[in-house]
Amino acid sequence: MSDRINEGTNSPEELAKTLELYKLMLDCKPPKGEQAAFKEKVAKLIAATEDVVLNKEGARAAYKEASNCKACHNEHKEKKPEAPKP
Repeated sequence: MSDRINEGTNSPEELAKTLELYKLMLDCKPPKGEQAAFKEKVAKLIAATEDVVLNKEGARAAYKEASNCKACHNEHKEKKPEAPKP
């Protein structure tokens, strides 16, 4: 969905649902890393998404930066164990 929001091809309903899900993330505890850092990233993501909803100038660029999944996942998502090699 992030790609669709970045491109501006999302529907208003998709954007509203995405924002709702981002808000639910605030109550989540990250599997690793600092809770405060996680909340700060999610808060930036929410603010950027709200600006897209309001069609503010520069909102999609701010959303693209805030929705960098890899940056957040590197810090807060546990890595899956590698499968044993035969």
